[in-house]
Amino acid sequence: MYHPSQPKRLSQWREEEADAALIVNANYFDEEHRVIDGLISDGELYGEPDLYSGGSFLARDGGVSVRANSGIAPLLEGAWQMAQGWPLLVDAGRPAYGNWAVRERTRRTVIAEDASGRILVMVAPWLGSSLPDLSEYLTKANLNILRAV
Repeated sequence: MYHPSQPKRLSQWREEEADAALIVNANYFDEEHRVIDGLISDGELYGEPDLYSGGSFLARDGGVSVRANSGIAPLLEGAWQMAQGWPLLVDAGRPAYGNWAVRERTRRTVIAEDASGRILVMVAPWLGSSLPDLSEYLTKANLNILRAV
């Protein structure tokens, strides 16, 4: 569970969430460890959800999904977990990030939903793809991805 005034190290998360299959730092935080954009942890909303850009991994009754933030407002009520991120890389199976001026190659974590509703989590190594290259790759990788952030 997220506690804004009590940031944790990875080792602390591992200890607290010993059965977790995956632990990801899935959001951005300010200098006082407050979440930037929106985060829902165990049904409690932290921060101010971005309703215009980026994407979200959302868990609510009925399942989990990856959504574009531009259409997420009606889905927030009743959500029990949500992590927002930027940028939206794939939407409706097409590349969604096209700022070709951003060429920085760095490690990346991607969460995606494929056409069968499966959630895919991918991690790129230290010198992974640039954002536009990753956006393009995800639509051509034969993974049938509908949305990715």
